[in-house]
Amino acid sequence: MLKIVTAVALTGVLLSSLPSAATAAAEKETSGGKSGGAIVIVVKATNACFSDMVRVTGFLVPRREAVVGVDQEGFRVSEVLVRDGDQVTENQELVRLGGPAALAQAAQNPQASRSGVVTLRAPAAGRIIQANARAGAFASPQLGPLFRIAIDNEIELDAEVPNIHVLKLKPDATARISIDGGPEVNGRVRLVAPEIDRRTQLGKARIAIARNPAIKVGMFARATIDANRSCGVSVPKSALDHSTVQVIKDNTVETRRVQVGLFSDTHIEIREGLKEGDIIVANAGTSLHDGDKIKMIFADDIDRSRGR
Repeated sequence: MLKIVTAVALTGVLLSSLPSAATAAAEKETSGGKSGGAIVIVVKATNACFSDMVRVTGFLVPRREAVVGVDQEGFRVSEVLVRDGDQVTENQELVRLGGPAALAQAAQNPQASRSGVVTLRAPAAGRIIQANARAGAFASPQLGPLFRIAIDNEIELDAEVPNIHVLKLKPDATARISIDGGPEVNGRVRLVAPEIDRRTQLGKARIAIARNPAIKVGMFARATIDANRSCGVSVPKSALDHSTVQVIKDNTVETRRVQVGLFSDTHIEIREGLKEGDIIVANAGTSLHDGDKIKMIFADDIDRSRGR
């Protein structure tokens, strides 16, 4: 009598109901009056690439920021020349101020006109990300800057990283950034901060983002960072029993210890112990033992038979 081992649970399909390839093989062995061993579903070790993905969250901030304001009291805004979101060039006029102290400042400031009006200009090219100047309002150091400029319009993600992942991150690692209700954009790790917050046990990373007019400073964002990539031998997770797999050579079972690496949802990298093309039992935890003779059926053949 031919012995059949269900070496893989194929989504609720029992081996007895597998396509005709398995049934025909079993009948052929039985009709010959000889036992060829258990029928076992097997797969070949393939070559694949794996990524160690680190997920982080944070807020969008300017990479470099310029602020424009006054350093004395007594100024009043007379004319505002730009608005939030405007792109400005270096030395472009932003606002004109007047007031009791204007003449004194104009004497020290070459940009001041003889009328006593002081003109504030952009110190660098970029985008206005905050404009607080209002015509008729007072301008004061106590009230903060009149304008904030994202220099060169460069925006990046200021991300918080769990301490267990900080050492994985390296500058120039690729990332994919998603924004709620917004676009997905590509990015690269620019900087990994050298310090971990003692209270929160979170590190910091800055991720440079490809320019996109839809992204705004202050937005909450999530990023998936490709922290490590490795290409090598790949097998289904179902084939691994702790640190061993069952290899088939000359229709004979051989248990082999392996060293694992990165993994995906369905497969795992084997760094030592297997080579591409090795045939292994598709599902670990069967009743097979070293030296057992088996009859192989490839999982790919079963999948193809189902698709007919």
